Amino acid sequence: TDDKESKSKRILSIDAKAVTHVELIRSNQTIVLEKSGDNWDIKKPLAVRADYSNVSSLLDELEFAERTRSLSETDLKGANLADFGLTAPRLTIKLQSKTGAAALNIGGETPAKDALYVSVAGQKGVAVVRKTTFDRANQTLDQLRSRTVIEFQPASVTRLELKGIELTRSNAWTLTRPFPARVDQSKISELLTDLENLRAQDFVSDKPEDVHTYHLDEPDREVALYTGPAGKTLQLGKPLTNDATKVYAKLKGSDSIVTINAEAAKKFAVQINDLRDPRVLPVSAADVKGLEITRGADKLALQRQDTGW
Repeated sequence: TDDKESKSKRILSIDAKAVTHVELIRSNQTIVLEKSGDNWDIKKPLAVRADYSNVSSLLDELEFAERTRSLSETDLKGANLADFGLTAPRLTIKLQSKTGAAALNIGGETPAKDALYVSVAGQKGVAVVRKTTFDRANQTLDQLRSRTVIEFQPASVTRLELKGIELTRSNAWTLTRPFPARVDQSKISELLTDLENLRAQDFVSDKPEDVHTYHLDEPDREVALYTGPAGKTLQLGKPLTNDATKVYAKLKGSDSIVTINAEAAKKFAVQINDLRDPRVLPVSAADVKGLEITRGADKLALQRQDTGW
């Protein structure tokens, strides 16, 4: 009974998990999002990855948004939708799912300034919702964009290239350029984790011509990773002139320029000796079955048995 009463107060009858298409329409911008598998993508005004958690939060807010008051056709007699800010809504949200479509128009404030008038496409009447519903649903393009700088699964990476350094993995990571050598496996794992956790702090530009403005046509360094024949390359530029704690960055082949934390960027300015395995004998003590120590004519031999050495 409580569940039925709660659902009767909801503005929209939707299942957030079933929604596959979202449009946020404002007077100066329309944002279009589409679900692809387990991810959300922004299609307009840019073709970029969306932040899954922020889109989910938006849809959850819409699914459970409740009216605090309803104005019926009788209540609205003699009134005009313009009086409620609904002839030119501040925001229209269109939703599409496998089971149907819905559209919510968000209009002006109530006299008390703590709530908003809304209407649902295909339904007569006007409803009042808390202002917090609009605040949570009114997400900007930057809020909806994914801040993951480079998307990949560390376990799938088979090749990693840094300035003058190439590392490859079959069973374990090895240095292949500029010369073959063993590397510290944990340091390579840390490097990949740092790369996976890299997040954009600011979205600077999405104009192709700005690559020259921010000097990313000649980046300070590049980090390339491969999970197969095709790779992804992160280009890192110079610190901001007004904020040395950030540096410019972009993915090669993408127009989006972002800023990232300068300290995080320094982790990829590694030297060969930072990555090499410092052990003289790369063995695990638990795997050793026998040991021989020779000194001149003297030899000491030890063998591991079930009872010990």
